[in-house]
Amino acid sequence: MSIKRFEDVEAWKESRKLVNIVYDLTERGLLKKDFGLKEQLQRSAVSCMSNIAEGFDSGSNQHFIQYLLYTRRSSSEVQSIAYVALDRKYISENEFKNLYEEAVLVGKLANGFISYLRNSGNRQTGKLANWQTKKGFTLIELMLVVIIIGVLAAMVMPRLVGRSEQARIAAAKADINANIALALDMFEMDNSRFPKTEEGLGALRSNPGSLTTWNGPYLKKKAFDPWGRPYEYSLGATGKDYRLWSRGPLELKSDDDISNDDSEK
Repeated sequence: MSIKRFEDVEAWKESRKLVNIVYDLTERGLLKKDFGLKEQLQRSAVSCMSNIAEGFDSGSNQHFIQYLLYTRRSSSEVQSIAYVALDRKYISENEFKNLYEEAVLVGKLANGFISYLRNSGNRQTGKLANWQTKKGFTLIELMLVVIIIGVLAAMVMPRLVGRSEQARIAAAKADINANIALALDMFEMDNSRFPKTEEGLGALRSNPGSLTTWNGPYLKKKAFDPWGRPYEYSLGATGKDYRLWSRGPLELKSDDDISNDDSEK
């Protein structure tokens, strides 16, 4: 079946089922009275649906993939919260199984669609994929243009008023928390791990060894910060997270570093 609107995406259909399962569980019993857990579970489930819908109109494969990664993360969050509900005896074993398996299915469908998008159209140049050909511009596309103009203005105008350093810091934060972070997420999705510390960000541009599932390059060129220095990277002790940073305006001052530790991932 052709995909002409976000409602045609299988991952969105299953996300809708997930939302209904969640609301059925949270509107009765003990879970209904735990407002914090209930609301967190509802938000995570709704996020699965919303990110697919928003990503559908994002205008390029690369942006849609980013939203699908958010969907995958939200489905994992639902799975984790389900354990809390089970441990607190808010839900039964059967209810837990039904909720957990639906969240797993949403994540798998999101992964499958990511693979499809990466092999259809040109995600690196941002061209629209074959699955979505439109005439004119959507509201989200127009909003993206406005945002891009705003970002460019934010980078150019500070130079005119003596605030170029703030613009460079903002650009570094955008690289660390969006552009390079997305490339690292795509590497992890393909290879079931993040690059090792010794492999560094170079693993995003060329296969660091004998990885048979490497499907890059995930970055088109070597990543330099706004001060002309390479971004630095190290893998966390558990292998499930990483630190990505720039030494900032003053290279020798460690408290001047700009990293993904500065904001929630």
